[in-house]
Amino acid sequence: MRAVGVSGMLAPLFLETYLNPDLTGPERPCVLAHEWAHLSGFAPEEDASFVGLVAALGADTASQYSAWLFLVSEAVNRLHPVTQQLVLTALEPGPRQDLAAINERLRRRVPWLDRASWVAYDRAIKSQGAVEGVAGYGRVIDLLLGSDVLADEGLTP
Repeated sequence: MRAVGVSGMLAPLFLETYLNPDLTGPERPCVLAHEWAHLSGFAPEEDASFVGLVAALGADTASQYSAWLFLVSEAVNRLHPVTQQLVLTALEPGPRQDLAAINERLRRRVPWLDRASWVAYDRAIKSQGAVEGVAGYGRVIDLLLGSDVLADEGLTP
């Protein structure tokens, strides 16, 4: 998990949830909610991310922070690099430090193993009917914008 940057997984045989031991504290609640969404029957990655996100937003303060940190990260990934820097610079020091810690964790991946594992994983989930493969992870923002979750949080897309 460390070498390839996997945050968590649900072991299919015994339905056990495994989290990368290197996850930062702020990452854990959202990752755990994602894996438990799989356990609840939401197999596609984008569905598990969405359900996990909604669950985390409705939980305790630490889980809510984890969800918002995840959302900021996902949203920023869709922006032009210059705009990414503007958005990240506008964050308070705490979230900036937490995102930097996550990025540091991800920098410790083994590049060739990381690439090979994601190619294999992409093929595996496509063979199970997930048409988009690993690209589905990024669809959580689309699902969120197409829902009432933000309105329920007092926000509008």
